[in-house]
Amino acid sequence: MGRYVLNQLGGVGTQIIIPYRCEDMSVRHLRPMGDLGQIVPMKFDPYDYDSIKASMEHCNVVVNLTGKHFETMHWTYKNVHCDLPEAMAMAAAELRIETFVHISAMGADEDSSSTLLQSKALGE
Repeated sequence: MGRYVLNQLGGVGTQIIIPYRCEDMSVRHLRPMGDLGQIVPMKFDPYDYDSIKASMEHCNVVVNLTGKHFETMHWTYKNVHCDLPEAMAMAAAELRIETFVHISAMGADEDSSSTLLQSKALGE
């Protein structure tokens, strides 16, 4: 969903900062969705509050589209769907960001048989 939102925002001239935790090559395909300098990938550490806050420092709108459909040893559903959105919301409040949008998932329910959808509901 992220690349579709990015494409729409890029098309209307919005400057976009994309925090990422992967390799640089994994986000380079996003740059052509805007003019030169409009799409700004920024490496961040999702476990470091100051890094999260720094990636949002010059923003007036934050859209959280973070999510994973599988867990790893170092990146659990709780980390990505609960802890990170909470830290982002706290940083947004601290920085007095005008708008914070958190995108979750259809069917997110704490009573779901799916641990993915349970974690999405807890993150909301």
